[in-house]
Amino acid sequence: MRNDYSELNRNQHYVNASKEERMELMKFLKAIGFRVSNGFTEEDILNSPFPVTVHLDEKTIGRLGNATVSAAAASNDVILTPEEFYEIFAFQENGGNVKDEKLKEYWAISKQNLETKELVDAFVEAHNQWPIAEDEVYDYEEYSDEWKSAYAREQSWYALRKRFEKMVTQQAKDAGLYDEASVSSDPDVKLIPFMDQYGYEYGGGWWFCKEKKETKEKHMEFNRLNYYEDHDRGVLAKGSGLHYWIYDFVKREWVFDTKNRISDAIMGYDPSEPEGSPYGIGNTSIMDELKPIDYGTAMEIISDITVHMLLEDWKEKYRDAKAEWDKKPGWPAKLVNTSFCLYGTRYTIYPEDLGLGSEPFDEGFMMSIQKDLENDLLEAGASEISHSGEMD
Repeated sequence: MRNDYSELNRNQHYVNASKEERMELMKFLKAIGFRVSNGFTEEDILNSPFPVTVHLDEKTIGRLGNATVSAAAASNDVILTPEEFYEIFAFQENGGNVKDEKLKEYWAISKQNLETKELVDAFVEAHNQWPIAEDEVYDYEEYSDEWKSAYAREQSWYALRKRFEKMVTQQAKDAGLYDEASVSSDPDVKLIPFMDQYGYEYGGGWWFCKEKKETKEKHMEFNRLNYYEDHDRGVLAKGSGLHYWIYDFVKREWVFDTKNRISDAIMGYDPSEPEGSPYGIGNTSIMDELKPIDYGTAMEIISDITVHMLLEDWKEKYRDAKAEWDKKPGWPAKLVNTSFCLYGTRYTIYPEDLGLGSEPFDEGFMMSIQKDLENDLLEAGASEISHSGEMD
């Protein structure tokens, strides 16, 4: 990380990123109005071994090639990590122009040589600020200038959170207090033994100082006010002030509740009552349809349903290809599976989950489509994707 932005206050940046990081970067930039440069496709950029180029004035995304990589190196152009890009984009004059002094302060703190307790405290602050920043994105009309600025701020808090998380994880491992044996895929759970030494407990997706009960209550109240589930109707909702959003599992995004379904349910509005009826508002049976849940539970619901829908899509998508494979099998395999993390939950899928059999040639078919599965998983927001299997 760099301590100032003067040398990087330019229109074009180069970002060296993994495929997963490229997909996140593309999603973010396209959402705030960037487009793919002429002569490139999204696949070119996602699958290239060379750095991504981001032109701020032209609002374009491209990639370097052999010649341009050499030229960039010769001119001493800086190749950024995704973390550095999000930091620069948030504060650079011609970037996101985010007005958040605390965010800027903690980016500066992240570059200092911190004592362990200072590092832990900073990690907790960044960790807990990110969901708050994420929630504020929904306060604005999608794609408005205010929304774009809030989105840039949220992405920068997320990158900062991940930066501190890496440093704290290393400290925990060095101290022998990283819970490698934990079956949870949530990295925060593995940090519990280490964080306990510095007075923090974990719950509901937040870190709390044990000595500050009011802080825990504040965050839990934030959670209760913002996420709701109507299990019977399969509805997951999110509220912010007087505005509410319903999660669209097909589009995989929060959609503004234009019909006021959630606010009506919270108020207990009963449309069957005649106009002016004292029973038109406050109907407890309607109010009870919505169950308040915390952020972590909401993410678990989204991830579980998303994985279920992916599996159903894959069964349909590969039905004909599997029939052709059965006519002329490619190769036998064994121990085939694909593992990934989605919104903090770890999943592993096997041939049977795709509607395939358990015979060696069934496993061979799954092995043949694992790259396609990975692309779909990345598009769905999955991370830490790994494939297992061997020729039989």
